[in-house]
Amino acid sequence: TPAPQRLKIWQARVVPSPGPTPPGTLSNPSLNQLIVQCGEEALSILELQLEGGKRLKPEAFLRGHPVPESGQLESSDG
Repeated sequence: TPAPQRLKIWQARVVPSPGPTPPGTLSNPSLNQLIVQCGEEALSILELQLEGGKRLKPEAFLRGHPVPESGQLESSDG
């Protein structure tokens, strides 16, 4: 299993929740968008950066880093 990497979210917007899922759950990676569940609403990620990489739109990120449906983001301390 690869070591966890930090993911910076540079730009996002609040969207309605896609369904009752735990916070941190990723939705819709197959539609070239990343939506992260956050309590009652969700964030649609518009620009992100993986540790050591460059800033990317979700479509470009998903081409090189496939994300399973209902993948999970974990928080870090710092």
